[in-house]
Amino acid sequence: LDSIVIVRPKTSRRRRQNLCADKGYAGRPAAQAMQQCGYTPHDRLLSILTDTSTSLGIMREGNPTTTSPNYLTCGPGAGHSVVYALATSGNGYNLTNITVYGGWSDGNRDQQAYTISYSTVAQPTVFMPLTVVNYNPVNPIGLSLVRTELIPAMGSLATNVSAVMFDFTTPYPEYGYCGVAKITMNGFVSVNSDQKPVITQTNEQNMAPDWVVTPNLIAGQLPSSSAGSDTLAGGSFTNLTDGLVNVNGTNVASCGDQGGACTSLTYTCTNGSWNITNIAVYTGWPDYGRAGQFYNVSYSTLSAPATFLPLTSVYYDPSFSNTNTWATRVDIAPPLGQALLATNVAAIHFDFTPQGSQDFGWSGYTEIVLQGTNLPSAMVIPPVMGKSMVSGDHLIVTGTGGTPNSSYTWLTTTNLAAPIIWTTNSTGTLDGTGSFSNSIPIGTIPASYFRIRLP
Repeated sequence: LDSIVIVRPKTSRRRRQNLCADKGYAGRPAAQAMQQCGYTPHDRLLSILTDTSTSLGIMREGNPTTTSPNYLTCGPGAGHSVVYALATSGNGYNLTNITVYGGWSDGNRDQQAYTISYSTVAQPTVFMPLTVVNYNPVNPIGLSLVRTELIPAMGSLATNVSAVMFDFTTPYPEYGYCGVAKITMNGFVSVNSDQKPVITQTNEQNMAPDWVVTPNLIAGQLPSSSAGSDTLAGGSFTNLTDGLVNVNGTNVASCGDQGGACTSLTYTCTNGSWNITNIAVYTGWPDYGRAGQFYNVSYSTLSAPATFLPLTSVYYDPSFSNTNTWATRVDIAPPLGQALLATNVAAIHFDFTPQGSQDFGWSGYTEIVLQGTNLPSAMVIPPVMGKSMVSGDHLIVTGTGGTPNSSYTWLTTTNLAAPIIWTTNSTGTLDGTGSFSNSIPIGTIPASYFRIRLP
């Protein structure tokens, strides 16, 4: 490739330079060499959809064939899932695009319907959701060829990737399964180490799980905001911070994406901010039906309380028997080598919509625990009052040396006899030096008394 003697056409995202190679050039080293020279590699080994989990069954249909002689049928009625473990790399791979080819001899099974998840080198067995594809061509005539290409708006689709999983059971495809011909993934070796939170997932088959609920920054606290109903199972938001792990299906909050359940909730620090070290979330249900955990976690800081930053995603759906009580626990810890998940946190937000139709659309959440330290609001120093004076029908009051940019309220009363009733006269904000100057109208009002309240 380095010895080409003519000028090669320039490449771009829309105009790529493809390179076809025979099976002798299959494999990661050859593919990387082609990519380094600006080519999009194609070889026989990579063109066949393979199943490293051995759960994907092959069902061949009759004539005419679909888009590839090597196609597989994927869905709840055929192969359920496939996992691709990427070649060994210390920091994993950054994925730049994923392309899935499929189709059918007519419009009956040409839909592309699947959920893509990935794991990182830090936790190769914990899969996090990447995206959901649900594309069904409208009334194609004859042979239907379908291609879905995932490209990031900027940067990479995912970083430090160790493995990629395709779940063909969600969303549910037409007629139970569809034809998939080929899957390709492109990317490059990750240079930086994995800095994502560490997620630990456990479950118990027990009416009384032996988990000990740790001290909770939000103990006894209700969400500051939420969407949807938390009471579909009979419990409510109060169960999420009461310190008890319930699996009876009644003392739990209903959270998920369907059935009118709570789709999101937010906990806000009521005094200052938090430094968060760990998050633990518990679910429970008297059978296999609603014990999974599916959500995105984000947080805002005290400096920008309305702007939420992504922290991590959880997609935990263990295989349960259908006759026993089950409980799950997900622990979210700081990235390796770090002590905190987030600092100066004003609020934590849980988005439960990634559940989709999994576990019947919503799960029974029994406890949410935030661990860390509370950073109380800094003490506000009141300003030193200057000499007041009357100018015309206004009272002029000044002060200096307070906490900069702190809000204050002027209160007034005409009678200091108990009980004293203070009413608000006016409000203001100390300037950048902690000073203020106010002109309060007094006109012909009776003798009045004033006091300043901070904040």
